[in-house]
Amino acid sequence: MKKYITFSQEATDALQKGFDAKQNFEAEILTIKDSFFVGPLAHIKEDIGRANRLTWHNNTLNYFGLEPIAADAALHNYKIVQEIIAFLSETTLDNEGSIENNKNYITLWMGQNANDVCGYFWLTQQLQDYCGKIEVIYLNNLPFLNEKGGLFYPTHLHQIPAAEFIKCLKVERKIAIHEFEVEKDEWQALIQNINTYRILEGAKKIVCKNENLFDDFIIATNMGEGIKLGKLMNLLLAKLPNHPNEIFLLRRFKHLIENGAFNIKKQSKNWKDTEIVK
Repeated sequence: MKKYITFSQEATDALQKGFDAKQNFEAEILTIKDSFFVGPLAHIKEDIGRANRLTWHNNTLNYFGLEPIAADAALHNYKIVQEIIAFLSETTLDNEGSIENNKNYITLWMGQNANDVCGYFWLTQQLQDYCGKIEVIYLNNLPFLNEKGGLFYPTHLHQIPAAEFIKCLKVERKIAIHEFEVEKDEWQALIQNINTYRILEGAKKIVCKNENLFDDFIIATNMGEGIKLGKLMNLLLAKLPNHPNEIFLLRRFKHLIENGAFNIKKQSKNWKDTEIVK
């Protein structure tokens, strides 16, 4: 048996649409939902590190009147890891009562983006004991056809047309034992770096950056006599490189408002309708 692992709900939704019964797609899909390319990672294996990361997220959500992440919800990813370990460890008995070889394995699906690669590092360094049972499909410079028949190179799984997903299986491969060692070192470097935004610079090379790396761009955005935060968010998500997520940009909005770069022109209970001006 096998299970598939993705690193976002969008990727899971795309994967489910990309296969049908004729293609014999039967693998259960598990989703790692945290975005490890943003936020603090120090001591993330320990309660204090996970609590610090949760606080980092919730300070921003509370500021904009959004529902905070509950402690139980924050443990989702760690429960998934335990489910994976149990799946890879389970044994069965043959007709004579002898333990059969465990034939369970997992396949990690990765787009060429910082979210997926950081999630991959976070997960694989917890699964070293299961080398040989972990495969990966990494869309590193893999070409696809878009809906108009043109060639393109997707960075995220959800960008791939459903009919094209079957091609991904051609690059499915086992993660070699030396990769676990190399990527464990990469992960250790990331969690020791104080910068909390991470970008992908090709292949699986992650570089840590200061949170303020987009601030000048945000400030330079044409706001006229005022702009709603929801519209500003959409403009930035469409234009900024490295695909920052909403929680990261909300955190920057909070910082820029608190430090006087923006003023609130019109407050709203819905953060998207709050209007700001320079």
